[in-house]
Amino acid sequence: SEAKSANIIIGEKAAIVIAMTAIPEEVRVAPVGPMGDGNGVIGVATPAADDRPRTRFAGVAMAHLDIPRGGGAARVGLAFDITDQLSVQAAALIGPNTGGYAGASFTFLPGGLRPFVAVGMPMFFSDGPRYGLRAGGGLEIVITRHVSIVAELGIEVLLNPENDILKAVLIPALGATGRL
Repeated sequence: SEAKSANIIIGEKAAIVIAMTAIPEEVRVAPVGPMGDGNGVIGVATPAADDRPRTRFAGVAMAHLDIPRGGGAARVGLAFDITDQLSVQAAALIGPNTGGYAGASFTFLPGGLRPFVAVGMPMFFSDGPRYGLRAGGGLEIVITRHVSIVAELGIEVLLNPENDILKAVLIPALGATGRL
């Protein structure tokens, strides 16, 4: 912001000294501690070094555990964030019986700890097509803007189960999401 001037006649020599100093950079200090703001408030995490928003598209991989029957299935697919809180998902179900899954989830809080509710419709093939409804809730733990860990407890109600299959069962799910 400094300025200097001088008058020089032809043939003369002159020196003008301008001292330059660097503008100090803004220093970001990341608080140290557990996820949360340190006061027991969930949904507020330590700010990431890269504070750009996460992308709307995500790859999803979840393990659904059918504990009463000792089995399970993998849910592998894509998710799209319609808003910061509402996301839709389409996935394949891979296990003893294959199929598909369509669903949506709603998160309540921004930040690193994101509690959510989810609904979905699993469909798989076991002696013909089998349809169900899934409702659950859980927690997404945002590790970085690219990676999250997800834990969900859901109840699945089969609309047309086989004779030896329970109509309603609790199915926990654990997995991760990845974003570019």
